[in-house]
Amino acid sequence: MERLTEALDKETRAAEEFLNQHLELTGPLAQKRFNSKPLAGENGESFHVCLGSYTVDGKHAGYYARISESPRIDSNAADIPVLIERNGEQNER
Repeated sequence: MERLTEALDKETRAAEEFLNQHLELTGPLAQKRFNSKPLAGENGESFHVCLGSYTVDGKHAGYYARISESPRIDSNAADIPVLIERNGEQNER
Protein backbone atom coordinates (compact mmCIF):
# COMPACT_ATOMS: atom_id res chain seq x y z
CA MET A 1 0.00 0.00 0.00
CA GLU A 2 2.91 2.34 0.72
CA ARG A 3 4.18 2.09 -2.88
CA LEU A 4 0.69 2.86 -4.19
CA THR A 5 0.43 5.87 -1.88
CA GLU A 6 3.86 7.10 -3.00
CA ALA A 7 2.91 6.71 -6.68
CA LEU A 8 -0.38 8.55 -6.15
CA ASP A 9 1.35 11.33 -4.22
CA LYS A 10 3.85 11.68 -7.08
CA GLU A 11 0.99 11.89 -9.62
CA THR A 12 -0.83 14.45 -7.48
CA ARG A 13 2.30 16.61 -7.16
CA ALA A 14 2.88 16.44 -10.94
CA ALA A 15 -0.73 17.48 -11.62
CA GLU A 16 -0.53 20.34 -9.13
CA GLU A 17 2.75 21.52 -10.67
CA PHE A 18 1.22 21.44 -14.17
CA LEU A 19 -1.84 23.39 -13.03
CA ASN A 20 0.26 25.95 -11.20
CA GLN A 21 2.45 26.48 -14.28
CA HIS A 22 -0.33 26.60 -16.89
CA LEU A 23 -3.44 27.94 -15.21
CA GLU A 24 -4.26 30.94 -13.14
CA LEU A 25 -7.05 29.54 -11.00
CA THR A 26 -9.22 32.54 -10.25
CA GLY A 27 -12.59 30.95 -10.88
CA PRO A 28 -14.34 27.68 -11.69
CA LEU A 29 -12.44 24.94 -13.51
CA ALA A 30 -14.35 22.87 -16.11
CA GLN A 31 -13.41 19.68 -17.90
CA LYS A 32 -13.51 19.65 -21.69
CA ARG A 33 -16.38 17.54 -23.05
CA PHE A 34 -15.48 14.13 -24.41
CA ASN A 35 -17.35 11.10 -25.74
CA SER A 36 -17.60 8.30 -23.22
CA LYS A 37 -17.16 4.72 -24.42
CA PRO A 38 -19.64 2.39 -22.71
CA LEU A 39 -18.68 -0.83 -20.95
CA ALA A 40 -20.71 -3.94 -21.76
CA GLY A 41 -22.64 -5.59 -18.93
CA GLU A 42 -23.11 -9.33 -18.48
CA ASN A 43 -26.55 -9.23 -20.14
CA GLY A 44 -25.58 -7.01 -23.08
CA GLU A 45 -26.53 -3.70 -21.45
CA SER A 46 -24.22 -0.67 -21.71
CA PHE A 47 -22.85 1.36 -18.82
CA HIS A 48 -20.78 4.53 -18.59
CA VAL A 49 -18.36 4.86 -15.66
CA CYS A 50 -16.74 7.91 -14.08
CA LEU A 51 -13.67 7.39 -11.86
CA GLY A 52 -12.32 10.20 -9.72
CA SER A 53 -10.09 10.79 -6.75
CA TYR A 54 -10.58 12.59 -3.47
CA THR A 55 -7.99 14.95 -2.06
CA VAL A 56 -7.73 16.30 1.47
CA ASP A 57 -5.44 19.25 2.05
CA GLY A 58 -3.92 18.67 -1.39
CA LYS A 59 -3.08 15.00 -0.75
CA HIS A 60 -4.68 11.96 -2.35
CA ALA A 61 -7.24 10.43 0.02
CA GLY A 62 -9.09 7.83 -2.04
CA TYR A 63 -11.11 7.03 -5.13
CA TYR A 64 -14.77 7.16 -6.04
CA ALA A 65 -16.75 5.89 -9.02
CA ARG A 66 -20.21 6.44 -10.47
CA ILE A 67 -22.06 4.43 -13.12
CA SER A 68 -24.94 5.26 -15.45
CA GLU A 69 -26.77 3.88 -18.47
CA SER A 70 -26.39 7.38 -19.96
CA PRO A 71 -23.08 8.92 -21.04
CA ARG A 72 -23.89 11.88 -18.78
CA ILE A 73 -22.92 11.16 -15.19
CA ASP A 74 -25.44 13.19 -13.20
CA SER A 75 -27.79 12.83 -10.21
CA ASN A 76 -29.28 9.70 -11.82
CA ALA A 77 -25.92 7.87 -11.71
CA ALA A 78 -25.23 5.34 -8.97
CA ASP A 79 -22.20 5.25 -6.67
CA ILE A 80 -20.11 2.09 -6.99
CA PRO A 81 -17.11 0.80 -5.01
CA VAL A 82 -13.54 1.05 -6.31
CA LEU A 83 -11.52 -2.08 -5.55
CA ILE A 84 -7.74 -2.10 -5.96
CA GLU A 85 -5.79 -5.31 -6.39
CA ARG A 86 -2.10 -5.22 -5.43
CA ASN A 87 0.35 -7.59 -7.11
CA GLY A 88 -2.34 -10.21 -7.69
CA GLU A 89 -3.28 -10.25 -3.98
CA GLN A 90 -6.89 -10.37 -2.91
CA ASN A 91 -8.21 -8.47 0.07
CA GLU A 92 -9.42 -10.95 2.67
CA ARG A 93 -11.35 -8.41 4.80
